Amino acid sequence: MYSPAAVELALSPRHAGSAGPGAVAGEAGNPTCGDAVRFELRVTGGRIAAARHRTFACPHATAAAELACRLAERRELLDAARIGLSDLEAAIGPPERARERVD
Repeated sequence: MYSPAAVELALSPRHAGSAGPGAVAGEAGNPTCGDAVRFELRVTGGRIAAARHRTFACPHATAAAELACRLAERRELLDAARIGLSDLEAAIGPPERARERVD
């Protein structure tokens, strides 16, 4: 149902947890399916020093949160802001059920 990359990211959350003191946070979710994601970023000198997530969601959303943090960490803040859905989907692909709805 999920790509190998999505499974690996969902089961190996190296960026799960808190970004520590001084971090800023943002939350998103989907009340229909119950997914909830909280991102925390600690920025130093305009660069993301730590990117972390707390995810209560399906494996695909968990994988996307983990990948977003991996891609954002150590980047300039404005460069990290350019990470988009297409970047995440290119790496992990949508779940099969989403493909079936699109086809």
